[in-house]
Amino acid sequence: MSVRPIFTKPTLVTEWIDDDQEERDTYWTSLFYDLILVAGVGAISDPFNELMEEGEKNHPENLQSGLLVPISPLILNAIIQFSLLFIQWLYFNEYTSTFEDESLVGHIASFVYLLGLAMSVTGCVGELEEAYTMLAYGIIVSKIGLISMYIGPYLYIEKARSHLTLRCVVALALLCITAISIYLDISFHWFRKIFIVLCILDILSFPMIIFLKDRLRIHIANFTDRYKDLTLIIFGEAIFSITIQEAAPSRKIIENFGGQALTLWLIYSLALNEFNLYPKPDEHALRRSIIFAILWNVTMQVKTIFLLGTSVGIKRAHFLIWESEGNIDIGTKNLLIYGISFTLFSVVFIRSYSFGWGRHPNVHDPPRIKALKYFWWFGLGSVSISPLFVEKFMLLQNYESITSLLVVKCLGILLALLTLLEAIISNLAAAMLGVKLESGGNYLGVESPPSQYNSITVT
Repeated sequence: MSVRPIFTKPTLVTEWIDDDQEERDTYWTSLFYDLILVAGVGAISDPFNELMEEGEKNHPENLQSGLLVPISPLILNAIIQFSLLFIQWLYFNEYTSTFEDESLVGHIASFVYLLGLAMSVTGCVGELEEAYTMLAYGIIVSKIGLISMYIGPYLYIEKARSHLTLRCVVALALLCITAISIYLDISFHWFRKIFIVLCILDILSFPMIIFLKDRLRIHIANFTDRYKDLTLIIFGEAIFSITIQEAAPSRKIIENFGGQALTLWLIYSLALNEFNLYPKPDEHALRRSIIFAILWNVTMQVKTIFLLGTSVGIKRAHFLIWESEGNIDIGTKNLLIYGISFTLFSVVFIRSYSFGWGRHPNVHDPPRIKALKYFWWFGLGSVSISPLFVEKFMLLQNYESITSLLVVKCLGILLALLTLLEAIISNLAAAMLGVKLESGGNYLGVESPPSQYNSITVT
């Protein structure tokens, strides 16, 4: 029988003196946390999937609204809800990638934080106007849990005190703002503004650690792997809906499964590109410089919102393929086109922070390799904005002829071309350099021979 200590001194996961960070698997508490977040993403996306009432369909202004409710009135609330949940996930990810505490006291503090997230998710069920108070209580409990988690490291890790002082001050300030807002019983209109302020202050507090004298080093592989898990969490709700959708009896089996295959392909291909974003820890933007580390974090945070919009758009489009003879409303079309385009555009920036800006290509590259890398950046950038041109092409046609299936087909073909383009360039680069093709080396997927490339010092 295993014995768990009631209390132990927390330790740092990794030190600055460690040149090579040991491989570290995702701990089960993080996976437990993900299960709660899956429920939160489902709760946030549910209002987008509700059917319109018959009276709403009869209004002239809703002729192109299809069967599903309009998207525009729901967007701001969804962004607020998701941002509040994502920030809680981000704090926990930072903590587990920086500190280690396997004691019973540490797990109790983690559970309080987990309870705060669960209460926040409950506050995301249904209309925000009806459940915002529960969301506020969830924020308070999560901040209490976060401060509790920080107590042990603060007491026993001296170099962590400046970092944790900043985190605790921000958490305590936001806790007080939320508690006072509840006590004053302010209206939903003003409470929504409070939520926006909380999100902004929380996000701004993350890069503030660069001004501290003692900066802690996170476990880069563990921290970035959690973003991979987040991608699957966001798309999980869409996958769930696609796979259990009842086949329409009036359609042929090929049409039913064809629509399912195309919508699943959109998710699969986006995940394929998403999981190719992460280089080895020694090449990562988080070690390259402070500026690139901040840019990487901010862009990743913004990209998660685009991923959520894409997931909701895919789910709505898949439903409309089965219903309303495949017609698509303007809101769903925009979610798909702009969500995928801005997601891919974020990918360009995220890769550039680790691989670009003087690294690939660099002055030591042979001319042919340099030309190939320039072509890759140009190709990736072009594909990222190509969904916008698909929209312009569709608008040249009669809007009534644009179906959900057509939009999904066009976007699926573009993502297939992107995947094919990357595979071709990766193999060409490997053949030119005479090296074995290997994932994770750089954005071309190959390791450069040491004789041709100088190592780059990272901070």
